[in-house]
Amino acid sequence: MAVTNPTAVLLDTHTLLWALVDPGRLSPSAIEAMTTAQSRLVSVATCWELAIKHQSGKLPAAAALLEDWDDTVARVLGSQLGLQPPDAISAARLPWPHKDPFDRMLAAQAVRANAVLLTKDSAFDSLRWPGFSAIW
Repeated sequence: MAVTNPTAVLLDTHTLLWALVDPGRLSPSAIEAMTTAQSRLVSVATCWELAIKHQSGKLPAAAALLEDWDDTVARVLGSQLGLQPPDAISAARLPWPHKDPFDRMLAAQAVRANAVLLTKDSAFDSLRWPGFSAIW
């Protein structure tokens, strides 16, 4: 489900990466949502995911983003969205077969923050959950 002109957006990990290093990969809808939203959120779960992928060798370029995380978030004019216990509980209870814990957390946080998730990940297409919406 897509919402046009959201007041808040939550950037998926790849959306953050592309916004910073390869903006041509962003869709016109994602660019418009990032430009017009009053609030651009970046989850601490995204930092965690990048750190794990960097440590495992899957994303060597993440080192520079992680070195000064506050600056990384500021570069997209974003605010950090911390993890809360209700996020963890909601992520676990999602009526969704998708197992990726980071995706589940981002979905739960998007709902809590009343934000639209900016993601190209088609796994979110099957998520039907009150309050959840995504744009790409």
